[in-house]
Amino acid sequence: MPVYEYLKSISGLSQKITPQEGRASISGVTFELVDVDGYVSSMIAGDDTNLHRKKVQIDAGYLGLDGDDFTTVFTGYITGIKTGRGGKTFVFNVTDSTKWGQNKIFRSATSSSPIVRAGNPLTLMLELLTGTGLGTNGDYDFATHGADEGLGMDEDLINVAEIESVRDTYFSGNTYYMSFSITGSEVGRDFISREILKPLNLYPYTDGQGRFSVRVIKPPTVSTAEVQSITDEHIIGVPTIDLNFEELVTLIEFSYDWDGSEFDSKAYYYDSDAVASRGVGKKAIAINSKGWKTGSVDMNLIMESRKSSIFARYNPPPLKISLKTTFDRWLTEIGDLVPVTCALVPNVETGTMGITAREMEVISKSVDWTRGAVNFVLLDTGFSRDSYSSISPIMTVTSGTSATEFEVSTADAALYSGFTNPEIQLLDSMGRQKVAAVTITDISGTTVTCDSLGSTPVAGDIVQFANYGSCTTEQKNYGFLSPTAEDEYLIVP
Repeated sequence: MPVYEYLKSISGLSQKITPQEGRASISGVTFELVDVDGYVSSMIAGDDTNLHRKKVQIDAGYLGLDGDDFTTVFTGYITGIKTGRGGKTFVFNVTDSTKWGQNKIFRSATSSSPIVRAGNPLTLMLELLTGTGLGTNGDYDFATHGADEGLGMDEDLINVAEIESVRDTYFSGNTYYMSFSITGSEVGRDFISREILKPLNLYPYTDGQGRFSVRVIKPPTVSTAEVQSITDEHIIGVPTIDLNFEELVTLIEFSYDWDGSEFDSKAYYYDSDAVASRGVGKKAIAINSKGWKTGSVDMNLIMESRKSSIFARYNPPPLKISLKTTFDRWLTEIGDLVPVTCALVPNVETGTMGITAREMEVISKSVDWTRGAVNFVLLDTGFSRDSYSSISPIMTVTSGTSATEFEVSTADAALYSGFTNPEIQLLDSMGRQKVAAVTITDISGTTVTCDSLGSTPVAGDIVQFANYGSCTTEQKNYGFLSPTAEDEYLIVP
């Protein structure tokens, strides 16, 4: 019997992120099922745990559509069941996978017997999320770690591949190395948000499959996966524009070098130009991590990069827009950068009506089940209306094996491992071309295999994309310096 013959009501389902704080919240879903012919009662009684913590997938679509064409809008786990309407219905409470984050980690840590964890911060995060101490829950669960050190989330509840991609693309190697000496238990999600995500300019979110992942704010590049647009065709009613003055940021405080009781080092960054034109911001942003130590990382480099991204994002304060759309926009994920076009709102930059393809970040979305609509809150990104291209990556040879094989660092290998048979050129350490165009056929670990280079490359040689005309379509999504007929250079595409 189709589910809709049992469904009496459904409510809830919203997700919100606070990018500058590295935090996210998601509400659960409550739905009520009519106990037709005792079917729901039998389903509950027939399960060993009465459906407690059983996985629930909620699909939605329009009448007339085949169920296979419905969209998955939420995946979660049953955390409560009670009767309703005089025992004629059952009301189910369903929460998402981040509920696991409420558990304590480092439960055996004390000041006399601290737990020490060090390494790449996103690798540490994966270890904390999956850690059971048994070594059976994926690649980041180690039997050498205590059973009480991690959250023990099932690996299937985590988008490991996406987190690895963020790590390898933006935080590879030891540039952001962290080292913790933990002397007491911590709430898992609080520790991860405060000590890892916020310092790295990341925030967590949960996708439609109920998997935990992270995102970094970045320009919308032409190589980025396509997202839905929001236009007048989809917008219901008139959106609300908020100039969002309260999110002006003029002061950032960094704290690091934790000695066990306090931070030994602090640094402050003050935007005097913003203060002169707009006054002091409502509150300072404090970025503290007990994992950053001066001797392990270049704190000046980290702080300069982080403060520049914050001031660029919140000075001037980013415009915020609240709107309602048709249900088909639900596929837009929290954190997506979407082009918004609406003729019904004022353009505060030009003094005219309407905005066109304005790149905005989804920071909140919720379902209006009664009207079949989606409520969004979007934050202006500050990026121009044009597309951006990532600069094509380079690798440095650490050693050569033969004319068809050489070694690079783990971080460099990660930059190219996502490409399918890319075309490359080989330069010497001074940037002089040695080979114009060859094809990489395989990358295994740090070993790169390619068509013959004619001779064995040496340590220090540089590998980069071949000239634009020789590259694959996939590579052409990246930025190139390309000579024109006038022998000038333009950035393409």
